[in-house]
Formats: sequence, structure tokens, C-alpha cells
Amino acid sequence: MINNAGTWPLDLRLVQFSRYPEDFWTVADACQGVLILGENGSGKTSASGRLFARKYLQAGFGGLVLCFKTDEADLWRQYLKGAGREADGRFFGASEEFRFNFMDYEARSSGVDFVENLVTLLIDVASIQRRTEATGSEAHFWLPQKKKLLRNAISLLVLAQESIQLRTLYQLIVSSPRDPQQVSSRDWQSQSYLYGLLQRAESKIGQHREEWDLITNYFLVELPNLASKTRETIFADFTGMFDPLTRGKVGELLGTTTNLTPDDIFDGKIIVIDLPVARYRRLGSTWP
Repeated sequence: MINNAGTWPLDLRLVQFSRYPEDFWTVADACQGVLILGENGSGKTSASGRLFARKYLQAGFGGLVLCFKTDEADLWRQYLKGAGREADGRFFGASEEFRFNFMDYEARSSGVDFVENLVTLLIDVASIQRRTEATGSEAHFWLPQKKKLLRNAISLLVLAQESIQLRTLYQLIVSSPRDPQQVSSRDWQSQSYLYGLLQRAESKIGQHREEWDLITNYFLVELPNLASKTRETIFADFTGMFDPLTRGKVGELLGTTTNLTPDDIFDGKIIVIDLPVARYRRLGSTWP
């Protein structure tokens, strides 16, 4: 919900429940949230939910809709049409045109100085499924060494002014040197995506010389000299965790370009996330 133009005072009346003057639902009430309870078939969606949706749309609100049922997106198409706001609908789904590269979006505001925001965001997103599948060693999965790998990889992409895509991040890490001899190998240098990034970033480091020194030392000295088992564990954990996020529709929706962002809500758009659990039971998979 937005109020950029100052046209929505908190006492603005949105819904009248009865003839009594105190029985109104205002913008202030809307800011505090709505909870609708009832058994199946009691009218939570078709009555109460529909009323609030219609009134919010008529008032010009922007918003985010998370679809649980398979027909919910079509329901919101009807709401938008009824309110004369079809042009404000933004439907984000497997068969839709919109894409949101959450890493690149965050990188625009974080930059090199706040790369830790990106590291935390990526860990949180990639760990969603694992949180429900914890094992005895799960608590130690993201050891400092593994977070350090992500921190340096993302920093390098930012310094090189490359788009932060999960696929390029993946490619950067898997092309890292496995031993000190490989660092000086011309074959590795000519084929490694990482080495190409280092070359491009060197001319763009500006005032980030200290950060640049840390990145080059990590990838060209520290990482190749790690114990083989430690290094391969880091790589295996990373590739296993992030591989699903780089493939199929999930990789396409969240890891490529961006033509839809949360900022659109503040411009009065209705973003409808059309990925209902009844159809998409797991990340990247659908019901038969």
C-alpha cells in the first residue's frame, strides 16, 4: 500500500459494515492487517476477501498477492477487471513474461561495501528447502570458509560490473583453481571464467583497492592452497545447494533478467505470485 501523493489519510473510509458511523473500516485499520477465519465454504474468499480486495483496488492500492490455490490468479484477474485496473496487474508465474533476479536487484543498492547483505540473502534463499531436511551435520553446513567463498565471488562480480546471476556465480566458483599449479597455467587462465573476471575487474576497482587485494589473494592464493578435502567439500556443498536454483523455470524466473521488482508495488501495481503449492509442491517441480 502506498501514499506517495498524500491522498490517503489514515481516517479515509474504505468499507462500511453497517449504518453506525463508528462501524467503518479505514486506511488505519488496513495498515494493521486483516485476518479472516472460517471453515471450508464459509465465504472467506468469495465474500469477505472479495470485499476487501475490491475496496483496496478501488482506492488505488498497490499490493502483493501470494497464490495458494490454482485458481487464485484468475480470481485476481477478475478483481482487476472489475475495478478497471487490468493494466496494473503483474502476474509472476511459470508461463508469464515477468522475471525477478533478486541477487542483481539487491546488488544495485548494496554494492561492494555491503556485499554481506547479498551473502546473507543468498544463504537464506538457498537454505529454505534444507531447513525442513536437517541432518546431524546440517548445523555446520555454512562454515566460515563457505561463506567466505560466496563473499569473495559476489564481490568480484560487483567489482567487474557484471550482473549478479546465480548461473554466473555458479560458473565463477566451479572455474576456480584447484591447486597452486593451476593458477599459473595458461590453459586454465584462457578457459577460466573466474580468471577472465579478474582481468576485467582490475581496471574498475577504483577506491576498492583493499577489497580487490583480498579477492585476488583469496582466489589465487588462499583457495588453491586449501587442503584438497576442505576445498572440494566447499565446492560440492555449494554446487549441491545452488544447482536447483540455476535450472529450469526456477533459474529462469529468479536468476536471469529483471523486469519486475517490489518497487512496482509502490507505483500502484498488483504483483500476483502465481506459483501455488497445489501445483508446485517443491522448488522447480510440479505435480504430474
